[in-house]
Amino acid sequence: MTTYLEEIYSRCKKADFTDRLNIYLQYPDLRNEFLEIEQKEKQPFFFENTKLPSKGLNRLHGWIIRRFSFLW
Repeated sequence: MTTYLEEIYSRCKKADFTDRLNIYLQYPDLRNEFLEIEQKEKQPFFFENTKLPSKGLNRLHGWIIRRFSFLW
Protein backbone atom coordinates (compact mmCIF):
# COMPACT_ATOMS: atom_id res chain seq x y z
CA MET A 1 0.00 0.00 0.00
CA THR A 2 1.36 3.39 -0.88
CA THR A 3 1.87 6.16 1.62
CA TYR A 4 -0.74 8.21 -0.22
CA LEU A 5 -3.42 5.59 0.44
CA GLU A 6 -2.29 5.22 4.03
CA GLU A 7 -2.61 8.96 4.45
CA ILE A 8 -6.14 8.89 3.02
CA TYR A 9 -7.14 6.01 5.32
CA SER A 10 -5.72 7.73 8.38
CA ARG A 11 -7.50 10.95 7.42
CA CYS A 12 -10.73 9.00 7.11
CA LYS A 13 -10.26 7.37 10.52
CA LYS A 14 -9.61 10.72 12.23
CA ALA A 15 -12.33 12.69 10.43
CA ASP A 16 -15.76 13.63 11.70
CA PHE A 17 -18.94 12.85 9.79
CA THR A 18 -18.82 15.68 7.25
CA ASP A 19 -15.13 15.18 6.50
CA ARG A 20 -15.70 11.46 6.04
CA LEU A 21 -18.51 12.19 3.65
CA ASN A 22 -16.29 14.51 1.63
CA ILE A 23 -13.51 11.93 1.52
CA TYR A 24 -16.02 9.27 0.52
CA LEU A 25 -17.29 11.41 -2.35
CA GLN A 26 -13.79 12.44 -3.48
CA TYR A 27 -12.47 8.88 -3.89
CA PRO A 28 -15.13 6.67 -5.48
CA ASP A 29 -12.64 3.83 -6.08
CA LEU A 30 -11.97 3.50 -2.34
CA ARG A 31 -15.58 3.53 -1.15
CA ASN A 32 -15.62 -0.16 -0.21
CA GLU A 33 -12.58 0.32 2.00
CA PHE A 34 -14.16 3.38 3.61
CA LEU A 35 -17.30 1.39 4.34
CA GLU A 36 -15.22 -1.36 5.96
CA ILE A 37 -13.48 1.22 8.16
CA GLU A 38 -16.84 2.70 9.12
CA GLN A 39 -18.33 -0.69 9.98
CA LYS A 40 -15.33 -1.70 12.10
CA GLU A 41 -15.45 1.51 14.09
CA LYS A 42 -19.21 1.65 14.57
CA GLN A 43 -19.83 -1.35 16.78
CA PRO A 44 -23.31 -1.32 18.30
CA PHE A 45 -22.45 -0.36 21.87
CA PHE A 46 -26.06 0.06 22.94
CA PHE A 47 -26.69 -3.69 22.75
CA GLU A 48 -23.85 -4.51 25.13
CA ASN A 49 -25.47 -2.88 28.16
CA THR A 50 -29.06 -3.74 27.35
CA LYS A 51 -30.61 -6.54 29.37
CA LEU A 52 -32.99 -8.95 27.75
CA PRO A 53 -36.60 -8.74 28.90
CA SER A 54 -37.53 -11.13 31.64
CA LYS A 55 -39.47 -14.30 30.96
CA GLY A 56 -42.37 -12.87 32.93
CA LEU A 57 -42.58 -9.93 30.57
CA ASN A 58 -42.53 -12.29 27.58
CA ARG A 59 -45.34 -14.32 29.12
CA LEU A 60 -47.33 -11.16 29.77
CA HIS A 61 -46.85 -10.05 26.19
CA GLY A 62 -47.99 -13.46 24.92
CA TRP A 63 -51.03 -13.39 27.19
CA ILE A 64 -52.02 -9.91 25.96
CA ILE A 65 -51.64 -10.97 22.32
CA ARG A 66 -53.77 -14.09 22.85
CA ARG A 67 -56.37 -12.29 24.93
CA PHE A 68 -56.88 -9.36 22.60
CA SER A 69 -56.14 -10.92 19.22
CA PHE A 70 -59.81 -10.65 18.27
CA LEU A 71 -59.35 -6.86 18.02
CA TRP A 72 -56.93 -7.19 15.13
